[in-house]
Amino acid sequence: MLQSLTVSNFTLVKSLEVEFQPGFTVITGESGAGKSILLQALSMVLGTRARRDQIALGADQCEVIAEFDLSHSSVAVDFLHENQLTDTTEPLRCVVRRTANVAGRSRAWINNKLSTLDALQTLCQALLSVHGQFEHHQLLDTSVQLDWYDDFCTPKVMLEEVGRTFVQWKDTRDKYEREKRTLGLEHHGKELLEYQVDELNNLSLEPNEFEELNRDFKRQSSSQELKATLSESFDRFENQVQPAMAKVLQSLAAIQDEDTLLDETKELLTSASIHVDECVTNLQQYYEKLEIDQEQLQHIEARLNLMHDVARKHKVKTTELYKHIDTMNQKLASIQQNEARLHELDQQVKRYETEFRQTANALSNHRKQHKVDFCEAIIQTLTELSLPEVKFDIGFTDDLNSRGIDAIEYLVSTSKKYPPMPIGKIASGGELSRIALSILLVVARTSNLPSMFLDEADIGIGGTTADVVGRMLRSVAEKNQVICITHAPQVAALGDSHLFVHKDIETDGIQVKRLADQDRIDEIARMVGGKSVSDRSRSYARTLLLEATT
Repeated sequence: MLQSLTVSNFTLVKSLEVEFQPGFTVITGESGAGKSILLQALSMVLGTRARRDQIALGADQCEVIAEFDLSHSSVAVDFLHENQLTDTTEPLRCVVRRTANVAGRSRAWINNKLSTLDALQTLCQALLSVHGQFEHHQLLDTSVQLDWYDDFCTPKVMLEEVGRTFVQWKDTRDKYEREKRTLGLEHHGKELLEYQVDELNNLSLEPNEFEELNRDFKRQSSSQELKATLSESFDRFENQVQPAMAKVLQSLAAIQDEDTLLDETKELLTSASIHVDECVTNLQQYYEKLEIDQEQLQHIEARLNLMHDVARKHKVKTTELYKHIDTMNQKLASIQQNEARLHELDQQVKRYETEFRQTANALSNHRKQHKVDFCEAIIQTLTELSLPEVKFDIGFTDDLNSRGIDAIEYLVSTSKKYPPMPIGKIASGGELSRIALSILLVVARTSNLPSMFLDEADIGIGGTTADVVGRMLRSVAEKNQVICITHAPQVAALGDSHLFVHKDIETDGIQVKRLADQDRIDEIARMVGGKSVSDRSRSYARTLLLEATT
């Protein structure tokens, strides 16, 4: 329930605090007194766009504060708890605050904690609904028609589930399409890549194979020259080096002198002789390896030629061929992994679409089941609003979106001679206003919103019909707080609380006064008779107030 509204430096309001009561509150005042400014201020604190022209002349910023009692709003209580915004000292109290400055910047607070505008709007949607003076024109919008119908019959949790499953399906489908487009570019060359990879893999190239075969080929190709060189080396070792070393060792061995230098020399020569013998042995083994195997040489040459051909075909160096094969395999594997992921996404899209369609079908069936109840309630209300011949129906068509699979259109006939047609083609302005009001009243009876603020919902209605409207609003106010700006004295007389908006003569600012007793009689008399209040208009005002108690 809205408990209070505090406004500072907002258009013509310098400073104003208004307290609201439970039940049915009426707000009256002369045209231009500033009644709608209260609605504008309230709309701003609830999250609508702030405008610079709403800041009072000469002020740097405007401020609006609204205080709510959350005793009958579990949704709001849960929201505050989930977002750690609860007032720990008074958990069933919530204060929302909004400022806007001349620089164009606005800020919002919930229970003195800086908040985002989205959070403020989400919270306030669970606290108060605002219906503007010309909202009946929105009735021509089929999207609004669906909103109002869902307010009447559809649990919020069902709408949220349909919205959630639709977003889940849409986001996954969008991701699938993005990856499909990306993979499409890769897939375009996949067949060529598979052919190239097959060709490369068929080479069965081993790490460092090219380098090793290349060395073997060079060695075997020059084996004759190597063998000649080795033979010459053997001859020199056997006929020159080894005999000479043996002769020197024999001569030194004949010297009988225990000198350390001589002994070391003998040891070095003996060691050198051993090393020379080992060198000869190694060369002999190497020589034996140089036996030419023509068949093997041809195999090596053919293998090398194949490597060169493949490398040339793929435009890489033969020394980089093994790395190229690995890169191409990784590229193909990446495409295959993407295809697998795309397939998985495709399966997710199908699952999420099925889930959405199941919830959307359940919602559609639910809506259609309540069609008769809604139409009968509207027709009954229209009859009470002096439109007894109006026929009202709802047409369903397919329209897949986040709200389900339904589009609806209100169908109206103002004469029993004609079948119902789309409301914009049939109803006049006055009839449209009454139809909008009847729908609002029907929806309000089933609404879980604690508070509703109406700006001249009774426009164009007077006399007995205005009395009926007032009594309907008062009936709604038995479980929901209803605040109504009105020019109809019949409606004003039915209010549980009466607020009078007027301009201060000295400051030209807006003031709000709670009326009772004679002041209320005089105000209703003014509404009846215009500027001149007479004994007759006062008498009629008393009659209206007396009848309001019955």
